[in-house]
Amino acid sequence: AVRVAARAGPGVAGALRRATAVPARFLGLSGHGRLRVGARADLVHLSDALEVRRVWRAADWSG
Repeated sequence: AVRVAARAGPGVAGALRRATAVPARFLGLSGHGRLRVGARADLVHLSDALEVRRVWRAADWSG
């Protein structure tokens, strides 16, 4: 999804938003699509070529 979003517009940051926060908001998934203290998250480490390097599932993003 990030690779497709990156082709659609400017910058990787925008692509990440279009692949995470935007769909979560559209689906009404409050608390999803963003990283913040106290939130759970699935994290994906991408290479410079936007290939998956590592995945963390249900990571506890606490301070």
